[in-house]
Amino acid sequence: MRPLKKAGYEAKLVEQDQSDRQDKKATEQNQLKRDLGLSALLSLPVFILAMGSHMIPAFHMWVVNNLGTQQSWLIQFVLTTLVLLFPGRRFYQKGVPALLRFAPDMNSLVAIGTIAAYGFSLIATFIPQALPEGTVHVYYEAAA
Repeated sequence: MRPLKKAGYEAKLVEQDQSDRQDKKATEQNQLKRDLGLSALLSLPVFILAMGSHMIPAFHMWVVNNLGTQQSWLIQFVLTTLVLLFPGRRFYQKGVPALLRFAPDMNSLVAIGTIAAYGFSLIATFIPQALPEGTVHVYYEAAA
């Protein structure tokens, strides 16, 4: 049991019947669907604000003139933070411990990638003077 626990797994005797397993699987699927819907709902505005100008070049000027770049970044910050804290938390709960055990998995890769994009974006949003000139960009859409 100890080697399993050290590897990050929990062992227990299987005493469930087939219907219990199916119920748990259905519950997990419902949670995943809910989280997918929530993350899509919160990420769509972030994606539109960040990438809309690539599809419609005039959109960038509209955002700058009506919202302002900093305000746009703050909106993206709030929405991305919600995505990472709620539907995205499963990646950190599983991925960070796997990294600490030196046994990274796909959750670890997602955690590292989103933390990198989110962390750089935080610096660009709140302390842009810490970055070299010409490198102040946000990547909230990549994190979300």
